[in-house]
Amino acid sequence: MPNVSRALSLSQLAQEERRQGRSQEAIALWEEALGVDPGNTNHVIELTNYLTQIGRAEQALQVCENQLSGNQGVALLWMQKGIIQINHFGDTKGAIESFQCVLRHEPAYA
Repeated sequence: MPNVSRALSLSQLAQEERRQGRSQEAIALWEEALGVDPGNTNHVIELTNYLTQIGRAEQALQVCENQLSGNQGVALLWMQKGIIQINHFGDTKGAIESFQCVLRHEPAYA
């Protein structure tokens, strides 16, 4: 439990850094939160959403891919990857493949 609360604290600090306009600090804190609590998809979603907001969609996509390499069964990671692929790269084929993975792992998401 200490890792989860530490990761949550880091994520909250990252949100504050984001509000203050300190991008690098925010990103570093979210990355640290992921290191402390690697299974928490909330940190991935927050980080990748922020990265796309500041024009770093390639890095956001890489974060998704890195997370998926260690855990192929997390539908939300596939969903986030598909959203980034279609919205930021116009990669319809890649997005469809990602969304198909979502449905394989969570058919209820249809």
